[in-house]
Amino acid sequence: MTNTAIPALDTLLEQGALGTANRQVLEYWQSLRKNGALPVRTDFNPGRVRSLLNRLCLFEARPGKSLTCRLAGSMVRQGLGMELSGMDYMDYTPPAYRKQRMEVYTQIIGGLAMCNRRGAITTNGRELIWDELVLPFGDMREDGSCQVLVMADIADLEYHEQAKDAGTVLGAPRSAQFYRI
Repeated sequence: MTNTAIPALDTLLEQGALGTANRQVLEYWQSLRKNGALPVRTDFNPGRVRSLLNRLCLFEARPGKSLTCRLAGSMVRQGLGMELSGMDYMDYTPPAYRKQRMEVYTQIIGGLAMCNRRGAITTNGRELIWDELVLPFGDMREDGSCQVLVMADIADLEYHEQAKDAGTVLGAPRSAQFYRI
């Protein structure tokens, strides 16, 4: 897919395609950009989105190596039924989907945003589905890692008592769209 085939991030706001919580995070994240550059993590003040902190996650992506959760909001932890902070998300990704997940996050830290409908199996075996917005920060570290903000908009949260395929649910978004930043 060429970069021109990827829609601009502003189309998410223009089309009203985001839920309220994801829109608030995106608008705040966009306000931190300087001269078109990606915002840096230190400019992101969690107090500005205080009411949404329970739905935010911060990951550290190391291309080809790991995707470590640094912080996970209480609603995310409660919904999944587990603590994510400090865990490598790749360890909880079925082997058949690891390469795909790493490629997705490599594209994100390369300067793309992603909006998707995500599913996960909770510890009680139910399927949890929500809308997710994934935004990179621009401060790349010497080791090639970059922090990525993940926002789970749970306004239209769905629970299904019996998950059909744990590999599909955990491995890939149900639907995903990349956006040029």
